[in-house]
Amino acid sequence: MTKNYYSIAIDAMGGESAPDKVIEGISLFLKNNNNFNFNIYGDEDQISESLKKFKIFSSPCCKIFHCPFKIEDKNSVRDAIRIGKDTSMWRAIESVKK
Repeated sequence: MTKNYYSIAIDAMGGESAPDKVIEGISLFLKNNNNFNFNIYGDEDQISESLKKFKIFSSPCCKIFHCPFKIEDKNSVRDAIRIGKDTSMWRAIESVKK
């Protein structure tokens, strides 16, 4: 019997303590679930470090999509719109849409 795999798009850069809190959540989830793939959007270096920190090594279930820009609290609405399409949040939403 073939196992079904589900893909989940994750914006790893949102909120305080990102991406550690997000990756920690993925780590906890993976302890009891093994038929999910995570497409993780955000800063590749930071996400890679978090994956190591929470002992998710070379996992085929986690694919990182590098997004160099993020919207900061200090950004104006105009700036957020201008860089929005290159952010982890926008790219995660677009991946679900496609």
